[in-house]
Amino acid sequence: MSKIRLTRCTFETLVKHLADIEDERDRILEDYYPSLTKERDSFHQLITGYIKGIEDYIYNADIEEAGSSSCPFVIIGSTVEVEDLTNNEVEMLQIASPFTNKLNINSNCASYLSPLGKALLLRDPGDEVEIEAPAGNIVFRIKSIRLT
Repeated sequence: MSKIRLTRCTFETLVKHLADIEDERDRILEDYYPSLTKERDSFHQLITGYIKGIEDYIYNADIEEAGSSSCPFVIIGSTVEVEDLTNNEVEMLQIASPFTNKLNINSNCASYLSPLGKALLLRDPGDEVEIEAPAGNIVFRIKSIRLT
């Protein structure tokens, strides 16, 4: 992974977010997946990959004192502007944890466990993600990301 530029504020937000997610992972595994099941393993793989991705970004960051405080990739809690490329509709989605109440009531939410939420995690503006839906596949393009 090449170096990415982060403002000090964004870098500090990501470090705190990483600690929060690691704590949440342990609590969720204990509370919601106490037995060794396929669902527990699937959740553990998803969240462990997510944590590794954030650690890679933090490790490879060039810190700037000034600049945009936006996040250069989608994280849990961020608000993502996506365009549905089949009908050109634009929507704002907050990537939310289904295990907490930290939601922005002014945004539509997508759980990070949903197909769309999973597909968006750690993706960059301009990336396209394809979601398999009952009515057929839907392709979304990430237009922008902001921390909420």
